[in-house]
Amino acid sequence: MQNTMVRTTAALGLVAVAGFAWRMQAQNRAPESPIPTFQVAAEKLYNLEDGLLQWPLSAADMAYAAIDGKHLHQYVADMTAISRRYRDQGHPQF
Repeated sequence: MQNTMVRTTAALGLVAVAGFAWRMQAQNRAPESPIPTFQVAAEKLYNLEDGLLQWPLSAADMAYAAIDGKHLHQYVADMTAISRRYRDQGHPQF
């Protein structure tokens, strides 16, 4: 029983030291660029217009025809930019 407690305590200590080392390494790391290079390459290969699908709407659903997906996508891009600026300023990531 005492041997098990010693092993458990040693394992928890090792996890705590590893977590501390990981946290210190993360703090010393240079901030990442706002746009990863793979994303830039993907934007050159992929055109958003090619991925948009349109279906005919029924008369009951015509109220939704005015929704502009590109306009909504700009909101998402703006929120993402805010998040990346916040991260690049050194705030913790969750």
